Amino acid sequence: MLALDGGRLPEGPQRSRAWPSHSKRKTLHAAILALLAWFWSGCAAAPARHTALLAPAQKPPESVGLEIFVLRYLPDDLPLSQHLWEQVDEQQLPPGTRRLLAANGLRAGLVGVQLPEPLVQAMNLPERPAEDPESTQLLEVAQQPRLARRLLQIRSGQQGRIITTGEFARHAELAVLVRNEQGEVAGRTYRQVMGLLALEVHGLGDGRIRLELTPQIEHGEPQRTVVARQGIMHYEFGPARESFDELRLSAVLAPGQSLLMGAWPEQAGTIGRQLFGERISGREEQKLVLIRLLQPQADVLLAPGRDPQLSEASGLAGEGDGK
Repeated sequence: MLALDGGRLPEGPQRSRAWPSHSKRKTLHAAILALLAWFWSGCAAAPARHTALLAPAQKPPESVGLEIFVLRYLPDDLPLSQHLWEQVDEQQLPPGTRRLLAANGLRAGLVGVQLPEPLVQAMNLPERPAEDPESTQLLEVAQQPRLARRLLQIRSGQQGRIITTGEFARHAELAVLVRNEQGEVAGRTYRQVMGLLALEVHGLGDGRIRLELTPQIEHGEPQRTVVARQGIMHYEFGPARESFDELRLSAVLAPGQSLLMGAWPEQAGTIGRQLFGERISGREEQKLVLIRLLQPQADVLLAPGRDPQLSEASGLAGEGDGK
């Protein structure tokens, strides 16, 4: 007897009982081929399914990416101390907020996708943004870099902080004057001081965020304190922190927009002058803080590792301190 496709069938009376007809043989042959095709296609598809399981984890849907710069400059640098603010939209903040900030030596405003030329020159930005905002690294730089930068991924409603002064060595003593809405001035001298901006973001559901910044002063020796957070009492160990909630500012940013914050350098003793000014190597210096909301396909302004004067960590603290 030959194989199924051999042509000749067995002879004798067994033919009608044991061997299927020609049409049935064709059907059986097709079924076997289909079964083999299904088996091999399933084996070939398995690696693709396995690869999908190893895809990179996606960022949390409620998180946003911020690019933060702290820039040091001399008060006589006219492009940064004067000309820059002519290109910043300070009118986006409510008039009452602007007046109170100015009375305390602070100023802030919004910057569009296209940064003002004085900032571009001072920060030495590339013409094209880098494509990978996650490739941050710590650079070997001088102890006091001119430009500090950080990429911060933060959830909506979570807090972060930006160190504006005392990041390398706390101030032994700092006298601060604060003026309230009624024009009353109160002063206090702090010891072992580090100046901060508390940062909090709230997603608006359309790609924009509401960014809130609150000046703070961390001072004194570390101690244990009890704080309430989300209705739960926690023990925390660290220096005391005073928050100037009456100077909190709030601004809405669209992707690509930035908030710029600095001080009026001539208002000595104010909280703005103390937080954004510092005496370094025997000379007075000022600071600017730029906070930019990254695009959904996050495009950073400055490629990591491009400028040896850039620090990825100096002047910035991480997210989620919750204080």
